[in-house]
Amino acid sequence: MILLIAVLLISSAYTDIKQNRIPNYFIVMILIFSMLYLLVNNPAEWWSYALSMAATLVLFFLLWVIGFLGAGDAKLAAAAALTLSFPDTYWFWILSIGGGVLFSILQMLRYNGPRAIIDILWRWWLSIMYKTDKRESSVTFPFAPVIALTWMVIVW
Repeated sequence: MILLIAVLLISSAYTDIKQNRIPNYFIVMILIFSMLYLLVNNPAEWWSYALSMAATLVLFFLLWVIGFLGAGDAKLAAAAALTLSFPDTYWFWILSIGGGVLFSILQMLRYNGPRAIIDILWRWWLSIMYKTDKRESSVTFPFAPVIALTWMVIVW
């Protein structure tokens, strides 16, 4: 079951790279197989895993609200967190957010140089201060590969 979830995460990462979106059917399938995995392996502790998923959804939803990632990324991270117990969930948050920040900085430096980082931070600050959307949509990058890789490192 874990291998099937890994394949679905890799497929969603590939789709995110190619189309810059994550279809909901990947997320639903990951949720279904995660629930089946929990019913077979840990039926008595299902509430701990559900709490892990809910906390991850809240955290990544907040990251979506402030503009650091997409809604599909938040849903994918929550679906993947359904298979993680709570100490592992903390590592999932730290590694995926840290990896995402590192990857985005490397992408900006690669394509636009150091000035791009200052520009992005300035636009983000303006969007918060003046309640407008000054963020550039062209500087986005696929976050699903970071989620998939982080999940696989933690599970295996």
